Amino acid sequence: MKRMAFAFLVIVLGCGGGGGKDASSLPEAECTKNEDCDDGVACTEDICAPSVGGVLRCSHVPHNERCKASEECVPTVGCRPIGGD
Repeated sequence: MKRMAFAFLVIVLGCGGGGGKDASSLPEAECTKNEDCDDGVACTEDICAPSVGGVLRCSHVPHNERCKASEECVPTVGCRPIGGD
């Protein structure tokens, strides 16, 4: 039973369940056009562009000017107060 519990923890922590990874650290999806990359975040520019090896991948470029003056664009969540969590 201890081995099963240990294996479960290794799997969960190794897959981002507390291992310090968020969506921004994951590989971006492959694409064929910009529309394939829509992340639903209004303050990001969603681009389909060549990456290492020439594979087309999505990129989400933050644009603070799309947020209020007291906010910044956080690519995975949208506009958030500057310096906020």
